[in-house]
Amino acid sequence: GSLSMTNGAVVQTKSEGEGNSGDITIDVRDDIFLDSLGTKPKGSTGIYATSETESLIQGGNISIAASSLSLKNGGTISATAFGNGNAGNVKILVRNLASFDGFVNENLENSESGVFTAVAGVGQAGNIEISADSLSLSNGALLSAVTLGEGNAGNIVLNVQRDINISGIISGKETGVFAKTDPGSI
Repeated sequence: GSLSMTNGAVVQTKSEGEGNSGDITIDVRDDIFLDSLGTKPKGSTGIYATSETESLIQGGNISIAASSLSLKNGGTISATAFGNGNAGNVKILVRNLASFDGFVNENLENSESGVFTAVAGVGQAGNIEISADSLSLSNGALLSAVTLGEGNAGNIVLNVQRDINISGIISGKETGVFAKTDPGSI
């Protein structure tokens, strides 16, 4: 079978208290397709593991396996921690093409498709690992493991058997792979 998510569809685990955020595991034989075209807020169609608490907890991990993976028009896979916890890790295993394609709407607003781990407190950002036959990022799509606080940025590991294609700057937004700490981080 396949998984198709559109029009603001969301799979999410979230912790706002003392417990850890749950993990998300998606394993399909065929294709996974996430498309956020026309949804408000932009980029809302996606798979999210979030912790929003001052407790020192662990954010949920996301594990995805499929024949192919396509995120378009702001489709998102995200493991984040806003507070003092650690963000979860994202692991993607795709037998064929993993494709991430952003876009610019008529108001020149960019919707970044991609995989994100981020932390905005004292915790650590999660790691991103993608294994695929081919990988494509275009039109402002991102693979991003960042810290906005005191913790370390995550690692990004790409195990790609054939081609990696990264192209395009849209409305000043670069397409790319980023593991970084933002200015002001400790």
